[in-house]
Amino acid sequence: MILMTNAIMVDNNAFTAVLLQDGSWIHVDREVMQDYLSADAADYLSNWHGDQYWDGDDIMTAAGELGEVIAYYRDGKLIITDYDAFDRRKEFFLGE
Repeated sequence: MILMTNAIMVDNNAFTAVLLQDGSWIHVDREVMQDYLSADAADYLSNWHGDQYWDGDDIMTAAGELGEVIAYYRDGKLIITDYDAFDRRKEFFLGE
């Protein structure tokens, strides 16, 4: 069974981004965070395309080079790897 990892959210001191399987990434803002948390996010993440591109052959390695991985989708399920950092980003972007 191959697990599909997509929409990896990373955070560093400069920005928060979501890396996508198509080789691109997008800066997180309020709208991106709302969409990322949407109940339907897993269904349409494959349609997301960023305007910046990550280097390398492996999305997880590229994510680690851009910042701390705080969340990602695997086989349609949101996996949060750092609850404190994720909650801080959620509060920052959504005020929640």
